[in-house]
Amino acid sequence: MNKWPRCPKCRSQNVEIMEIWNASISWEPGDPYMDNGILEPGDPMYVEGHCQSCEHVWRMRGIVQIKEEWFEEE
Repeated sequence: MNKWPRCPKCRSQNVEIMEIWNASISWEPGDPYMDNGILEPGDPMYVEGHCQSCEHVWRMRGIVQIKEEWFEEE
């Protein structure tokens, strides 16, 4: 992706992008760190686009993780 995404419904670039991950947190009885739990590393599953103009939500094809260079200005 070279440019910020556009909403496929209204074509606005006023889009929030969100990584969706598969992860887990576990707790065990008698664990002294019960309040914190243990976060197991997860895997990025997909990226969603959320249009702030028309509220359309969609899954971005072929993208599973957001890259820092998307935020760099040309």
